[in-house]
Amino acid sequence: PQWYELYRVTAERDKIALHGYNYYERIFSLAAEQSDTGSAPELRLLQAVIDDVVEAGIITCWQGEQGGDRRATYLYGASSNNKRNYMPAYALQWEAVKQAAAAGCSSYDFFGIPPVDNPDHPMYGLYRFKTGFGGEILHRPGCWDFPYKKTAYRAFSAVEKARNFYYKTLKKR
Repeated sequence: PQWYELYRVTAERDKIALHGYNYYERIFSLAAEQSDTGSAPELRLLQAVIDDVVEAGIITCWQGEQGGDRRATYLYGASSNNKRNYMPAYALQWEAVKQAAAAGCSSYDFFGIPPVDNPDHPMYGLYRFKTGFGGEILHRPGCWDFPYKKTAYRAFSAVEKARNFYYKTLKKR
C-alpha cells in the first residue's frame, strides 16, 4: 500500500496512466503462486526510507536460473514529492544493479526509453535518468496486436484511444 500511494503521486506528477492497486497485487500473487516451478519470475520491491518515511520504491523482476542466464528488469518506479534532493530513485536503481550483479545476473534492463536522445521529447527526463547509469542501449520492436476477435478488438481500440486522449491531452492541462 505505501508503494502504491507513492505511485499515485508519481502518476499525477508525471502525467502517466495508472493501473489499479489490484493489478500490482495480482502480479505479486501470480509470481508467488508459480514460485515452485523453478522458472517463475521473482518480483522484488525495494524501498528508500528517509527519516522513517518511505520516499521512493521500485519493483524489479528477476528471471532465469541461478548460474544460468539470469536477468533483472526494472518494471515500475514511484517517488514522493518530498526529499527529491536526496535522489532516492537513483539510490534504489543502484542498489538493484548491485543486487543483480551479486546474484550473478548477466544484465539489468531499465526497460524502455524514448527512441532518440531528444531534449524536446516529453519523456526526455526518463531518457536521461535511465541512460545516466551507463550500459548499452538496445532498440527492440514494440508490442504488436494480433486480434482474434475483430469486433471486440475495434471496441477495445476505441476505448484505448479515448483513454490515451484523456491522459495525454485533458489531464495534462
